[in-house]
Amino acid sequence: MKKEYDTRVSSGCIIFNPHTRDEVLVIWNANKDKPALPKGKIESNESAQEAAIREVLEETGYSVEILNATPVTVTGLRQRKEPYLMITTQFFLAKLTNTTPIAKEDKSIISVEWMKVDRALQELAFPEEIEALSNMLLVRGGLL
Repeated sequence: MKKEYDTRVSSGCIIFNPHTRDEVLVIWNANKDKPALPKGKIESNESAQEAAIREVLEETGYSVEILNATPVTVTGLRQRKEPYLMITTQFFLAKLTNTTPIAKEDKSIISVEWMKVDRALQELAFPEEIEALSNMLLVRGGLL
């Protein structure tokens, strides 16, 4: 029996703490018990980069600037029953442009924090986010 898949493309940012460089910005969603990277659905009227910038602002209150034009792209399943949801997420390396967040729009996000990269690699909610963070660690060298 062939599995049926719905697909979605989303976009987000990986943001390292500019002061320590060994911490990454994560969000805590009210209905999840693990942290995640800021990301979300790309709207029909925006590019992947525009969506990533918008999602970070909505979920964290921080404005960012994209540092790499080519994203790290990962794919993962989100639902355990049919139809399965296959989400492809494009993560961009970004830096903060404001150091004090404004009020975030997404009320389902209960906390935003800097997390040690080593801990994030163990605790992120989705395996594809761990893969994206691992890959971004290789990319970020000269970009920060």
